[in-house]
Amino acid sequence: MKYFTLHNLDDGKMYIQFNRMDAQEYRNIFQKILAFPERKYNAKTGAYVIPVTAQNVVYLEETFHEDEYDTDEIAGLEIQHVTKTYQLQKIKEKRRLFYRDTEEEVKIKYDFVLPPYRHQAVATDSLHGAEYFALLMEMGTGKTKVVIDEICWVGEGVYVIVCPKSVRGQWIKELIKHATKPYFVTLMKSRHKGVKQLIEGVRAKQKIKIFIIGFDMLKTMGPYLAKLKPSMTVLDESHCIKNKKTKRTEASKVLGAASARRVILTGTPVANTLLDLWSQFDYLNPGCLGYMLYGPFKTRFAKFKRMESGFEKLVGYKHVDELKKFMSLCSFVAKKKDCLDLPPKIYEVRYVEMQPKQREIYEKMLAIALADLEGDLSPSGTVSATAVIVQLLRLAQIANGFVKTLDGTVKSIPGGNPKLEVLKEVIEGIHPDEKIVIWARFHKDVDNIMELLAENGISYVTLTGRTRNRDESVDSFNSSRGARVLIGEPGSGGCGIDLLGTEAYPCTTHIYYSNDFSALKRAQSEDRSHRIGMFRPIIYIDLMCEDSIEERIYKILKSKRELNETMTNYSSVKELLTGKAA
Repeated sequence: MKYFTLHNLDDGKMYIQFNRMDAQEYRNIFQKILAFPERKYNAKTGAYVIPVTAQNVVYLEETFHEDEYDTDEIAGLEIQHVTKTYQLQKIKEKRRLFYRDTEEEVKIKYDFVLPPYRHQAVATDSLHGAEYFALLMEMGTGKTKVVIDEICWVGEGVYVIVCPKSVRGQWIKELIKHATKPYFVTLMKSRHKGVKQLIEGVRAKQKIKIFIIGFDMLKTMGPYLAKLKPSMTVLDESHCIKNKKTKRTEASKVLGAASARRVILTGTPVANTLLDLWSQFDYLNPGCLGYMLYGPFKTRFAKFKRMESGFEKLVGYKHVDELKKFMSLCSFVAKKKDCLDLPPKIYEVRYVEMQPKQREIYEKMLAIALADLEGDLSPSGTVSATAVIVQLLRLAQIANGFVKTLDGTVKSIPGGNPKLEVLKEVIEGIHPDEKIVIWARFHKDVDNIMELLAENGISYVTLTGRTRNRDESVDSFNSSRGARVLIGEPGSGGCGIDLLGTEAYPCTTHIYYSNDFSALKRAQSEDRSHRIGMFRPIIYIDLMCEDSIEERIYKILKSKRELNETMTNYSSVKELLTGKAA
């Protein structure tokens, strides 16, 4: 007997229409309906609404025989789709566990440019073809490569990468390194240029079309990108949408809904509380964590205490294993400590776009520097190293958001400091149990970083020329309950000490906010954590302004040459300052 019919409603929901039956049958069926994991009574229609989630579909199929209910055509197709997706997820989850627990070769029918590490191969196998998936891979474990390999493996289509502005340049470099097929790619930097870039992309002869956009532009350019019906939209550093009420979160979900596939990337899906997961996975697929509505999700997994003020205070969590079970179906986790094949040192660059006033001052100072140095040119064609260093310091200071006047006064450049904004983004992407060393060249940089950390409630100590109790700073950083961040100057804290953290709270990240010009000091500072006692890979992240002296200095430091070795004549100095030969 058919007891009820499931009708399609909207937004992945269906409602129940009961058929005629006797009172006892109705009571039995009604009790089973009330036991759906997620359901809501709609007083206006007088019917129960059932979200089409894997959890509800599994309950439906386990509780009712197919002869006991009907569905309309659309509801039936939605149930079928969820069932098949769930079955595929279970198969892939089983395969992930098999690779985790054995040393079997990960078999992938794709010709990589560079062979992946084992954990990357498992991630690629898991992501391939999935309608929605989360790569919960810590910084430095290579999640960008996984996405690029998947794009090229699938081939033709429109792909949208949404990421913090500082990461856009890294995507370009990784595409050059890993792409196996021709592609069109563009960085969307403004609405005015963005529309032209969209048209250019649509007309491009390459079949793979990649649009890279910052989270800050989602609201303005998201609707245009949605019209392209992307084959896949990727949110890199998806913890940026952990707040479900922000405009960027709303805009990302509109774009995601228009995309055939959705992927999130982050090493810190839980920045503050488990509730941070909601918005990120709701973007992937509403209901993939068991509940389509935030209220039931929060009630199921979080414990609250009502305060005298009337507000609810989060005091703990419950049913965490159940939540992990939902996540495991559609996510892959990689932690540096578990990736034994990773190199001991991993390098990454985060690019910073100067604000307009800052760029204007920088270009004026660059012109003055070139004129001064040309005027100081000696008969032999050489330039005084001291004169060059002075000009380099002035340009580096501007790149870090301040200028030093003739009387020695330090003034911040009006308009804000974009490098501090990027530093905050990077810190948010690092697991809260991991300690961080931030290296900075200038006293003003140290002061700005201290202020940023204090504003965000992050504990820190310093190790600079102004630090009186160096041992106390080091001891605090290397203890479990001590400071999470150490701010150091390479010249003062770059040698003679260990900055390892503890086993439970290891130091796995060094951020170079501003570089010293000495290759020796750079090498010594890198080795404060990369030494006996540390068994995990260390990631070194350089923050640098695009098209600035910082880029050229970084290249010299990476080549392990000293700065004076590159300054042989005016031509070489001009190339150092501008990136172009005289």
